[in-house]
Amino acid sequence: MFKSLKRSFQRLFWGYSGDKYYGRLARKYQKKREKKKWWHEENRVVHNFLQTLPDGISILDVPFGTGRFVPYYLEKDMKVYGLDSSPEMLGAAREILGEDFKKCETVAGDAAQLPFEDNFFDLVVCFRFLQSIIPYRVVKTVLKELHRVTRSQALLELKVRHESLKDARHPKENKSIRDTLKLRDIKMLLGKSGFEIAEIIPISQRKTHVLTAFVCRKK
Repeated sequence: MFKSLKRSFQRLFWGYSGDKYYGRLARKYQKKREKKKWWHEENRVVHNFLQTLPDGISILDVPFGTGRFVPYYLEKDMKVYGLDSSPEMLGAAREILGEDFKKCETVAGDAAQLPFEDNFFDLVVCFRFLQSIIPYRVVKTVLKELHRVTRSQALLELKVRHESLKDARHPKENKSIRDTLKLRDIKMLLGKSGFEIAEIIPISQRKTHVLTAFVCRKK
């Protein structure tokens, strides 16, 4: 009852439910995703990027989900923090990660109001969230929050609309951005949030877009 009221309040106040993976969906999330090719492509990109970083840095993974990148973080002896709006997803992460979960500091919370001090992390990672889970107006807030809490870098996943396609209608404030933004639009969005793009890493091709990881530096 309380969880249902919480999600209804989030939809009323923010226009979204924060993280739609609750209850049974949370428990089945990773098994379902592991069957997808893009899941493994994302893992490869994140793992390869982390190999370029020093050991022992601090990292915030938001949304933390099932903690699928945690083995890569711990491989580099990183100080791992995770935030997810779904306690059920964090519960699923606890089951999947086992003892490794205890090596992470996790919290249930809102990515638009991160409960961390300014410049607290060396790196923030945000995958499978900005482009599809939250509406455009909240994306802008979340990006500013990610910028606030990192002292150095961010690794952000977004969909880049193919240049050969007609411009999509600008995303509505209460709708997710999905594949509506071309590279110039994303550069502008990130720039307004205080980030500059240091590297663009294609993950997978689709008919309308390229799923892409952006290595961003804090300006």
